Amino acid sequence: MNKARNVTACVLLALAMLMGSTAWAEPVHCPDVFRLDVFNAQGKLLRRASAFSLGDGKHLATNAHVFAGAARAHIVDPFGRSRTIGDVEYPGPETDLAIVTVTGRRSALPEYALHMTAPAAGQEIRVLAYTPDAGFVAVAGHIVELYRHPLFGRMLAITVPLIEGMSGAPVVDAACRLVGIAAFGIEGSEHVYFALPADVLTP
Repeated sequence: MNKARNVTACVLLALAMLMGSTAWAEPVHCPDVFRLDVFNAQGKLLRRASAFSLGDGKHLATNAHVFAGAARAHIVDPFGRSRTIGDVEYPGPETDLAIVTVTGRRSALPEYALHMTAPAAGQEIRVLAYTPDAGFVAVAGHIVELYRHPLFGRMLAITVPLIEGMSGAPVVDAACRLVGIAAFGIEGSEHVYFALPADVLTP
């Protein structure tokens, strides 16, 4: 009887330790992805890209190059709700990064903790993006290498084909932590598809 009680107590203790170790673990929130519509001064749609929330309720990240020739832009969430874009900041010419601010009280974005991690060659990734043909998608691939681009400095060479609409999309690891920002492809380059490393978002 005592042996059975001891076994039961050990099982209950193990369950309690397991529950205790997981109860306090902070869940990782995948970045919220939006479609970005960019227009010229005549109201013509120039291009569509992706953007993602930084988790503070008002800012998003995307690529700087998607705003070339733009007069205005807005974002659209997966449910079809649009929000107006206000200021667009470009942290520096050495990186293809733009920080976008949404305007209006009703334009507030959900707040969450954006988790980031360092990239590594061979790391499995997913690009969470909008594409005109398939809508919002998650495309799997991996990081080929950490690359130094002659114009944009440190980049990630990735295997995910970056088709129309995927510029500015978050690149995440298997746990949904941000490792980069999808950027562009270059014809004739050894590694065709590139992403910015996530640490471009930190000062």
